[in-house]
Formats: sequence, C-alpha cells, structure tokens
Amino acid sequence: MLRFDAAKMDNAAIEVVHDRPRQLLALWRCFVVVVVRSSPNGEDVLALEQALAELRARGHDHAAIIHCSVANGPGAPPDDGARARYRTMMQDRATIVRASAIVIEQEGFVGSLIRSVLTSLLFLTRAVYPTRAHASMRDAADWLAVTLAAHDCRPATSDELVAAMSAAVARARGGAHEPPRRGGAG
Repeated sequence: MLRFDAAKMDNAAIEVVHDRPRQLLALWRCFVVVVVRSSPNGEDVLALEQALAELRARGHDHAAIIHCSVANGPGAPPDDGARARYRTMMQDRATIVRASAIVIEQEGFVGSLIRSVLTSLLFLTRAVYPTRAHASMRDAADWLAVTLAAHDCRPATSDELVAAMSAAVARARGGAHEPPRRGGAG
C-alpha cells in the first residue's frame, strides 16, 4: 500500500472539481484523476467531460485520465447513460486525451478478473486513445509517462504522478462530499 506524503504534494496540489458519493474528480497539471467509489452514472461522466473541457480552456493540448477505484469488490457496471457517454467520449477524434489508465489495486483472483474484463471491454470500444488497466498506481504512472512521452508530452515524473493519485485517493476516502471548487473569487 502506498503512503500519502503531504510534503511531496506541496509541489503538486490537486484541485477537486467534483466530489459526489459515487466519485471524486481532481485536476492536476494535465491530468484528470477520477476516484471511483461506486459505479458512475451519466452525470458523473458529464463531470469528467467538463473537467477535460476545463483543461482545454486552460491551454492544455494533451491530457490523460486516471481512474482509481476505491470500491470494495467488482460492484455493478456503469449505468446505460454512463456507458453511452464513455463510448462517445472515447471515440471523439477531437479529444485532448492522449491516454487513460485504470487502477484496480484489488489483489488476487478477483482483482485480476476485474482488470481482464476491463481490458477486453476497452479493446472492443476502439477508443481513439490507449487505455489500460493496471494493478498499481506505480504501474499506471510508469505506463502513462512512456505513453505521453510518445506524444512529446512530459508533464510529470512517475513519482509526482503517484503522489497526485495518492492525494486524490486519500481525499476521496477521508473527505466529506462537497460542492465542486473552481478557481476565482466568490
């Protein structure tokens, strides 16, 4: 299990933009970190699309999505609205997304089964960007660093990315559900 080191996060504070019972969304550099507590619905995927639009508005030409599951067990699949929105998003040729990683740290047979099923489903989706399921944050961070570098995009080291994922997961596990926080006065 990874430890959350607040000192390391001073350089890379996450910005929570969506915190609801099913998921937390945080922006960090050109990454959207999605911490999944339970199966998303269409509204949750819409929040992800809005987070990506925010990164584009901030001038990012490249982005990556990281889903980190903190749900216990396999859970239910996303609802029809979420699946439809994900499919549309993953096939959008104008997207700034260059890679997507899914982190399922559950160990043993069930964890392997979940990652295998996700990999199969993702293959069938034919996304315009690579998406891969990983057994650890470290594996996901290493893969994202290499994959994004192929697009001449080097936004973070693997260590920085693991720290950002850890901060989002820690916030999702211990934080109260709050309205989205956006920059600006008011």
